[in-house]
Amino acid sequence: MTSFAYAVSPGQARLPVTCGDHLDLRTSARRGIDRPDGRGFWAVAATFATIQFGGAIPIPLYGLWREQFPFGDGTLTGIFAIYVLGTLLALLLLAPLSDQIGRRPLLLTALALVAAGSVLFLIAHDVAMLLAARFVSGLAAGITTATATAALHELRPASRAKFAALTATAMNTGGLGLGTLFAGIIGAYAPAPTRLVFWIYLAVVAVAFLWMTTAPETVPRQDRLSWRPRGLSLPLVGVGTFWLAGAAAFAAFSQLGLYSSLVPSFLAGPLHEHNLAIAGAISAAIFLVATATQVTFHQVSPASAIKAGLALLLAGLALVELGLWTGSLGVLLGGTLLGGLAVGFAFMGAAAIASMLAPPERRGQVMATFFCCAYAGLSCPALGVGIATDSVSATDATLACAIAIAGIAIATVIPFLAGRAIGENSP
Repeated sequence: MTSFAYAVSPGQARLPVTCGDHLDLRTSARRGIDRPDGRGFWAVAATFATIQFGGAIPIPLYGLWREQFPFGDGTLTGIFAIYVLGTLLALLLLAPLSDQIGRRPLLLTALALVAAGSVLFLIAHDVAMLLAARFVSGLAAGITTATATAALHELRPASRAKFAALTATAMNTGGLGLGTLFAGIIGAYAPAPTRLVFWIYLAVVAVAFLWMTTAPETVPRQDRLSWRPRGLSLPLVGVGTFWLAGAAAFAAFSQLGLYSSLVPSFLAGPLHEHNLAIAGAISAAIFLVATATQVTFHQVSPASAIKAGLALLLAGLALVELGLWTGSLGVLLGGTLLGGLAVGFAFMGAAAIASMLAPPERRGQVMATFFCCAYAGLSCPALGVGIATDSVSATDATLACAIAIAGIAIATVIPFLAGRAIGENSP
C-alpha cells in the first residue's frame, strides 16, 4: 500500500507512515494502567457499539414522529443538531472525568444516560421531549467516544495498539450503521415501532450494563478530584496541516450530517419512497461502508487517504444531487456508497495526521479540537439546510449545501495534491 515520509519538526528523520500507525482517536492526556484483559476489552467494545447503536435509532423514525406531532425540516435538523451539541459538551466537560474517577464508572453513566434517553423517547408526546431525548443521547455519545477509546487502548498490550484503534473505529461508525438499519426494519414491519424499538434497545442496554460491570478499571483511583473542563488547543508545530486535517474531517462529517438528518425526508419526498426499511438501509450504508473502508485500507498513507476521500466525496455529492433531481433511487444509492468510501478515507487520514501532530502532554486538548471540527461538520450543514427550507425547496437548499461542501473539499485537497501539507514546512 501507499506510504509517505512525514516529519513534524526540522531535523526529524522522515519515516514511512500509514494511517493504521496513527489511527488513534484518544482524547485522554494520560495512559492509565496498561493491563491487558481480553474479556474487559470486549465488554468496553460492546458498550461503545451499544451506545452508538442507540444514537442512530431515531434517524429513520422521524417521519413517524412527524405524523404524531407535526414539525418541519427546520425543526428536524434542530433535533439532530442538539444531539451534536450534547456530544460536544460531554466531550469537553464530562469525558475528562474518566482520568480522575476511572473509565468504568463513566461508561456505566453513559449507559444510564442512553437508557434515560430511551425512556424519554418512549413517553414523548411533543417536540420538546424529542429534543430532550436527543440531547441526553448526545451526552452519552460524547462520554463514550472519548472514554471507551482510551479504555480499549489500555486493555490491550502496547503491541496491539493498532488493533485497539481499529476496534474503536469499527464500534463507533459500525454501531451507528447497525442502529439505523435495525430501526428502519422495526419502523417498516413492526407494530408501534417508535415504542417497540426502544423497549428492545433497553434490553440490550441492560445486558451491556451488566457486562460492563465485569470490566477491570484501568485508571488508578485519585485521592483528590481535580477535574476541570478540557480546553481546546493546537499542536506546537504543523498548525497549518492540522487545520487542513480538521477541514477534511469537517467535509466528511458534513456528508454524514446530511444523510443522518435529511435522507429519510428526501426518500419520502422527491423520491416517493416511503418504506422505512429502505430509508434505514440507505442511511446505514454510508456508516457501514465508512467502517469497512477504515478497517480494510488502514495501510494507506494519511495524505493518500485524504486525497482519495475528498475526490470520492465530490463524486458522491454529484451522484446524490443527480439522484434527488432525477428522482432515481439507484443513483442516490450509488452516491451513498461513494459517500461511505469518502467518509472512511477522509476521516481516517485526517485523524491520523491530527494524532501525529498532537504532543503527548497536550493530546487531550488537541484531539478535542479535532473532534470539534468534525462534529461542526456533522451539524452545521444539516442545520443550514433545515433553516433554508423555510424559504426555498429542500432540493434547492441541499444543492446549495452540497456546493459549499464541495468548495471546502476542493480547497482542502489542493495543498495535499501539491505536497505542501506534508513535511517540515506546513502551510
